[in-house]
Amino acid sequence: MERIRKITKEFEKKIEHKEEHLILKTLADPTRYHILQTLHHKKEPLTIYQIANILGKTTESIRKHVKILQEAKLIVRVGETEKGAHKYMLTPKGERVYRAINTILMSQAPTITSAKEYPEITIEVKPRRQIISKIKKIIPIIPETTLIIIGFLGLLAPAKVSIISRILWLMIFLALAILVHTLIRRIMETFRKIKH
Repeated sequence: MERIRKITKEFEKKIEHKEEHLILKTLADPTRYHILQTLHHKKEPLTIYQIANILGKTTESIRKHVKILQEAKLIVRVGETEKGAHKYMLTPKGERVYRAINTILMSQAPTITSAKEYPEITIEVKPRRQIISKIKKIIPIIPETTLIIIGFLGLLAPAKVSIISRILWLMIFLALAILVHTLIRRIMETFRKIKH
C-alpha cells in the first residue's frame, strides 16, 4: 500500500482544510485503509475480533487503528454482540472517503479495467501467527506431560520401595495429569467463548 502513502503525501501538500488533512493523515497507514475496505465490502457491522481475523492482524493492533478511525469520524460503534463485543461500521463520511480513495487507486492502476478486477482484500497467513498458534497448542500439554514423566520416574526410581507403592505413585500422577488436562481444556474453552 505504498501507493496510498504517496497519494496521501501528494494531497497533504494541496490541502489546507484541517478535517481533510486529518482524514488523509489517518489513512496514511495501509491497515486503516484495509479496515475501511473490510467494513465497506462486508456491508454489516463487525467486531474488532472479526476485522482482525479477516485482515490477519492482532486484535490489539486493530483496536488501536479503530480508535484512530473513530477519532477521524470515519467509523462508528453501532452496538454490541451478545457477548459484549462492540461492533463497528462505516459512517457516511467514511463511506465517501473510502470510495474517493478507491477511485484514486483505480485511476493509478491503468491495467485494471473495472472495480470487480481490483482485489478486495488480501488475506495472508503470517508466519508469526502460525508459530503463536503452535505454541498455544503445546503449552497446555506441558503440565500434564510433566506429571506423567514424574509418575514414570517414580516407577523406575532406584529406591527400596515395594512395587505396589511404585504403581500407586504412577496412578496418582496419571490421575493428576488427567485432572490437569480436563481443567486446562475447560479454561481454554471459557477463554474462547469470552473472546468471541
